[in-house]
Amino acid sequence: MALRILHTSDWHLGHRLYGRRRDAEHEAVLRWLLAMVRAHAVDVLMVCGDVFDTGAPSAAAQEQYYGFLQELRQTGCRHAVILAGNHDSPSFLAAPKGLLRALGVHVITAPQPLVLMDPYGRPELAVAAVPHLRERDVRTAMPGACLEDKAAAWVRGVAAVYAEVMRSVRSMAPQTPAVALGHLFVAGSQVADGQGMRFAVGGVDRVPVEVFPACTYVALGHVHGAQEVAGRAHVRYSGAPLALGFADAGKAKSATLVTVEGEGRMTCELLAAPAPQSMVRLCGPLAQVEADLRRLVEVGGSVWVEVEVTSPEPADTVRRRIEAAVSGSAVDVLCVRVPRSPSLALGAAGERLEELSPEEVFRRLLDAHAVEEGLRPQLTAAFAELMDTVLQCGDQHAP
Repeated sequence: MALRILHTSDWHLGHRLYGRRRDAEHEAVLRWLLAMVRAHAVDVLMVCGDVFDTGAPSAAAQEQYYGFLQELRQTGCRHAVILAGNHDSPSFLAAPKGLLRALGVHVITAPQPLVLMDPYGRPELAVAAVPHLRERDVRTAMPGACLEDKAAAWVRGVAAVYAEVMRSVRSMAPQTPAVALGHLFVAGSQVADGQGMRFAVGGVDRVPVEVFPACTYVALGHVHGAQEVAGRAHVRYSGAPLALGFADAGKAKSATLVTVEGEGRMTCELLAAPAPQSMVRLCGPLAQVEADLRRLVEVGGSVWVEVEVTSPEPADTVRRRIEAAVSGSAVDVLCVRVPRSPSLALGAAGERLEELSPEEVFRRLLDAHAVEEGLRPQLTAAFAELMDTVLQCGDQHAP
């Protein structure tokens, strides 16, 4: 009999975008996930990390999470496996795990073999569940070691964790289809520019796809775009079901429906997620951006916009013109960037930065950023106050 798994990750409940709350969007996505569980008679829900956006989620985010799990129980889904990601607090997630276990919810905050049972008490799925790992979880300190050696030790450590957990779960249910769960960055996966992911220097947090043991399916979280990894159809990131930033604006979001019919037999289907809030990223000269904004206003409807303008105009002038283009409409410009060259113009030939006073450096920076004359006295006074504070602190700590 086929076993249906819904693979999702990176909900980031409680996430804010440029200060805007996103509770309503998250609620819409959670409702959609529940509808997918019902529509496809899902047996197992797998949430592969980053349930919350922070380790201390808001009361609203917690209410959404626990409300979802309560309603999940009423859908007929027998099991849920919740993995801790790098944004989650393992201790916070684990606190109610005993209570949640009674609801068929398995909270994973440390590497764990897990055997899920069918309605008749027989093993139906062997799970090698590995939450987000940190360097201290897989290797000892290596003071003085080069990045290459640290990266190699990281890969060996991660591979050893997965091998041990899979070995354990296969010994518990040897004839059962097996899956591996993880929240980590696998080399070869595609990350959109501006997605906000942080990578360790030298790539020491990356692992090759070969670290995963042979199994029916590998369910991953951490990368926000849905994709198979390194050409392996059974190794997949589900991606975040909600666009968490403008890097994902206009891109399809989804969850992955996995059907397992036996050891080694697996099919995947992407289920398209709703986009509760329209988001657009605009880049280009000021006149072009203004024209694009006016077209959005004419279309109507709520739209969040991130703007990057190339213009010689002062940044404040650009922002005023952007605001005027959308005034009185449902188009909400959340961010306006006006990139400037970071270079500092020097005067006479041979002039060096260290020869300039802090005040002169600040004045030239105002020139480089084309700051309006009317704003300069206030900014210069604020800079002088900061300089006085710094100098006073230096005097207090001088020997």
